[in-house]
Amino acid sequence: MNQRSLEPNTTCDAGIDVARKLLVFEVVSFSFFLFSSLVAQGLKLAINLLNSKDVDEAFRAHINLKVLRLGMMGSVIGSVMGC
Repeated sequence: MNQRSLEPNTTCDAGIDVARKLLVFEVVSFSFFLFSSLVAQGLKLAINLLNSKDVDEAFRAHINLKVLRLGMMGSVIGSVMGC
């Protein structure tokens, strides 16, 4: 690559390991955000099914509130870890 920083001091130049770590951290951060988004979408679907106005029992969901809270915490933790 042979890229240099704007500083004339050569100790400020980033090596290939820095670029590799930056790429890994970017991918991990994106995966945490993706996880958070998928959990939030699942929770949204669960809440919509729970609050369904249809009288037909097939469209109503029986959702454990502990699992719902755990999913909300998972979504929050995923967002924070992504940041």
